[in-house]
Amino acid sequence: MHRSGTVYAFGWKAALIGEIAAAERALSDTDHDQAIHQTRVRLKRVRTLTRLAAGLGGASAVSRSARALKYTLSGWRDLAALESAARTTATGARKKGAAALIDIAARLSQARLTLGSPAIDDLSDAIAQLRADAAALPDLTVRDVRRGAKRVAKDARRAWKRAVRSADVEARHRWRRREKDRLYAAAILGDAWPAKRRRRINDALGDILGQERDARLLLERLKSEPAPHTPAAKAARRALKRAIRRLKARSDRLGARLHRRGA
Repeated sequence: MHRSGTVYAFGWKAALIGEIAAAERALSDTDHDQAIHQTRVRLKRVRTLTRLAAGLGGASAVSRSARALKYTLSGWRDLAALESAARTTATGARKKGAAALIDIAARLSQARLTLGSPAIDDLSDAIAQLRADAAALPDLTVRDVRRGAKRVAKDARRAWKRAVRSADVEARHRWRRREKDRLYAAAILGDAWPAKRRRRINDALGDILGQERDARLLLERLKSEPAPHTPAAKAARRALKRAIRRLKARSDRLGARLHRRGA
């Protein structure tokens, strides 16, 4: 990256290939949970970079492949996230609800062990192919990158406006995805990012929205479990509903701060 006049140049293709290479390295981490988490993060960053390249057909194909790989790891990640949501909520819950949530967390942990690990060798081959596909793409111009970055920022702002006016779970989830795109794009582009980065607020917002999402998913899971009307199950759901209200309020406050005075 270098400065040319008032415009910062950015090597989009090099950044894309670099993120895919980072996903390959993350996958080899001996800590299995970290390997899955960091690989998914890098694949999300790959998808963010492809969103800067609207209209470039090959970039769309790379995005779809990265998405498919990310979802290959979702089963393991989702159980880990729900377990974490149960344990976190239990720390602030009343006695009966806390006990029920700890029991749920233990069952989720066992379900993750039963699920088993993804086939790392298959994933490694697929990521290597993803890197080859990215290497065949043309690069973006400075103007293309700037236009794409502005679109990412505006999409996040638009998703925020829709989510704060809606109780729709998917609208909240869409807002989180767009805010993560904004965060990743601002971090990767650095000085080439065309708006105020506000990364600290953006990072905190993404985390809180993620916690809210996981708590909502856990609440839905509990509704479909056996014996949902027992006192323990009801106490766990009440604790989750209280946590969701707190997390939503925090998310909305952070969203207002992030998007104050424009994207």
